Amino acid sequence: MDLFYGELLENPHITKPREVGGMSIPDVLVSGHHKEIEDWKQSERKHITQEKRPDLWRQYLKNSEIVE
Repeated sequence: MDLFYGELLENPHITKPREVGGMSIPDVLVSGHHKEIEDWKQSERKHITQEKRPDLWRQYLKNSEIVE
């Protein structure tokens, strides 16, 4: 897990039913593979932050470089 998770916006929250208004939840979320689910959530957090808050995204990248 990323050390700077707190700097990213939240991942989408999914509920039942599996399909609403023609949109369905990703299969990975019902797969039971916890690592894959966490990877999906982290990917979504990054994508949402990059798209909606480029200022936070730049800070996240900057802090990620410091740790590596």
